Amino acid sequence: MTVANASAPPADRVGAVEALVGVKAADLAPLLFELLPDPATRRAAVRGLAAYPHPDTAKNVLAAYPRFAADEKAITTIGFLERAVAW
Repeated sequence: MTVANASAPPADRVGAVEALVGVKAADLAPLLFELLPDPATRRAAVRGLAAYPHPDTAKNVLAAYPRFAADEKAITTIGFLERAVAW
């Protein structure tokens, strides 16, 4: 699978994540959790998680959050605030 293949080009991996999120692939959240530590896929994973309700999302995002760059923290905060407002 391109998403999990660390040797695949980052753009291909991000595109694969975006495609899976776009089609609302079933049980995607656990895969997105695995991508949070990887800077190449982190942004796409966070955006995808903001679109998927899963009981473990907050725990996994908060565990990875200290390693996020400043812009990734902003994307995460905005994405989840938007999600909270939509509820």
